[in-house]
Amino acid sequence: MRPRLLFPIILAVVAALVAGGLIVASRTGGDAGTEAGAGGQESPSATGSPLPSATVSATPSPTSSPVTPPSELPAGVPTSDQAPTAPVNPAAVEVSITFAQWSASSGAVEVAGFAAIAPEPAGTCTVRLARGADEVVVSTEAVPDATTMSCGTVSVPGGKVARGSWTATLTYESATGTGTSPQTTIEVP
Repeated sequence: MRPRLLFPIILAVVAALVAGGLIVASRTGGDAGTEAGAGGQESPSATGSPLPSATVSATPSPTSSPVTPPSELPAGVPTSDQAPTAPVNPAAVEVSITFAQWSASSGAVEVAGFAAIAPEPAGTCTVRLARGADEVVVSTEAVPDATTMSCGTVSVPGGKVARGSWTATLTYESATGTGTSPQTTIEVP
């Protein structure tokens, strides 16, 4: 909440607490050490110590819901000094591999693709290569292009993959979306 919105709420809570205190004091028959004098003003008690007085407006507060102090807010609810958190469940995103192959010239497996999500400030692309119990994982930052988030070409050095058939997937993750491509097979000579 913004400070400008918080002030009227706090003011309404204070007014309600003061009104509640006056009601309790009036129901106890003046046992709080004060007696009502002319005009409804409080006069000092027999001990001579002055007591503060308060004026409460009969106008209802514009607040339509109860106010919860920040210390009693449920977990995960941001207070005025906290930034809102990212969504808990990012949306499903379609991820496509545009090519996945062994490159003899670079001596690496190369995988390229994109996430079909509107360009956004940050996202991560992860290539997973699997063969039996072996798995190689390489991640890189996604780059926004005109209409999608591009993963560019992700290279996995040949020294990390043995000869044979590997399955490859490309995963995109961000605060707003996540998805994984269908598997594709790459032959490493």
